[in-house]
Amino acid sequence: YSAYPDMIIGLYYGTKTDDFRQDTAVLIKRIAQLLGVENKHIILYGRSGGGSSAVGVSDYIKGSCTCSINGQFNVDKYLFTVKQLAEFPGVDVFNDEDYKRRNDFCGIIKRNPENTYLIITNAFSKTDAERSLPYFKEAFSIDTKFGITSVGNAFFWIYSAWGIADPHNSFDSVSLFKLIFEMIIGISNGMSEKEANFLAMPLNDIWFERYNHLIKRKQYENKISELNTELSASKKEIKTLKKQASVLNESFGNRLLRAFKRILNKIRHK
Repeated sequence: YSAYPDMIIGLYYGTKTDDFRQDTAVLIKRIAQLLGVENKHIILYGRSGGGSSAVGVSDYIKGSCTCSINGQFNVDKYLFTVKQLAEFPGVDVFNDEDYKRRNDFCGIIKRNPENTYLIITNAFSKTDAERSLPYFKEAFSIDTKFGITSVGNAFFWIYSAWGIADPHNSFDSVSLFKLIFEMIIGISNGMSEKEANFLAMPLNDIWFERYNHLIKRKQYENKISELNTELSASKKEIKTLKKQASVLNESFGNRLLRAFKRILNKIRHK
């Protein structure tokens, strides 16, 4: 932020001479050392651009665990991120060799077999299902499935959840986070793919139901808002009609009074 205060997303890339991911790793390891925390108990956790950044940072923390939710991995397919990197640090995503080295996320996973990786992707997010998933499938020669597919130190978890604004943003809740946290601990301690799926499948159901409920609630809230708007407009219309009726009543009363006065005057002059 201090380097590029107007930059929205930069994947912790840094500059051409300073890798912010390495700097972040140094800071994390120093804090862990002061607290007496071993690398194997360090969990890097990120969503969207933060997910790919977490994998990048893990390259400098041997033995750590990393969890990414809807991370931006095949970065050249995320055009907004490409523009941000070109505008601020001046990185050409398509031709810069140092950029390609730093963002070889599959290479990072492969060259750190002592690390554990949990890569979570929403199948309903076109942004991720058509960009990041093919990137991993090609690099690891795997066919991902609903639930968890593992290869070596990497576990790929596919869930499905509609988004209120965009399925890409259908991230975890506090409750889901706690369970995902347990999943990371489990797989880092030797949990098998089959065992991981015993936990992943019911979590997928919970994840789907959570956002399905939120969407329905949003629809109800929008409907209530529409009805309140209609009610407010009706109240204004009623108020206007009452004013018009008052004016008409007053006008009718005045005419009636004038007519009565004319009749009295006629009577007096007879």
